[in-house]
Amino acid sequence: MNVEIVAASQDHIAALAADCRAEDIAEFHALSRSTPTQVLELGLRVSTVAYTAFVDGVPVCMFGVSPYSYLAGQGIPWMVSTNGLKGRKLQRAVMTVSLDVVDDFKILFPSLLFNSVDDRNESAKKWLSWLGFKLLDPVPLGPDGVLFRPFYWSGA
Repeated sequence: MNVEIVAASQDHIAALAADCRAEDIAEFHALSRSTPTQVLELGLRVSTVAYTAFVDGVPVCMFGVSPYSYLAGQGIPWMVSTNGLKGRKLQRAVMTVSLDVVDDFKILFPSLLFNSVDDRNESAKKWLSWLGFKLLDPVPLGPDGVLFRPFYWSGA
């Protein structure tokens, strides 16, 4: 299995959006009524850095970090994944590579990385915990008040 992380590109969006995980689609809809294409385009546009992970030449996720405050060293990490990111061996391979990328996010934004995740998205919550983020109690967000779990990493 060959895992490659490359700079994210507009060219990656169609393939990722077409195979987006149901859990991610539900999260986008619950939070902002957005489509995978809209979320990927926004993420790519506002991020300081963004990457696409390929496994054996197939894009399986795009992730990045956007600034909340450069002055305060605070950023907002995000990720959109596909159905191609299933299976323990595959997930472990991508997770291992992503640790280095999250370390780079921490250098770019050394005070705080934070966002929220749909509380129904068990695999995303496990991934975030494995990456070292702390998950807080769920709070209602979005137009329907779906429960989301804020998460963070603090360098302070």
